[in-house]
Amino acid sequence: MTCLNEAELSKNIGKRYVKGDYMTYIGPTLIVINPFAFIRRFFGDEIKKDYMLAAYGINKNKNQPPHNYAIASRCYAALFEKQKK
Repeated sequence: MTCLNEAELSKNIGKRYVKGDYMTYIGPTLIVINPFAFIRRFFGDEIKKDYMLAAYGINKNKNQPPHNYAIASRCYAALFEKQKK
């Protein structure tokens, strides 16, 4: 998005919703659209494991899709990083 304003943001979020992309980043902020349904592909055990391994520094896959687990993983990793100093 070249221009970030309310109209452009709404339009792009609507496009993502239609495609089934319910989670996206805008800078460091995670935007989540509620599809009013449980979507297993976002919350399966394998997904949880991937983000957990990333928190421990075992799986440093930079191409992980936006997810609330990613935010939690980064926070968890930052806590340990801060304790090392």
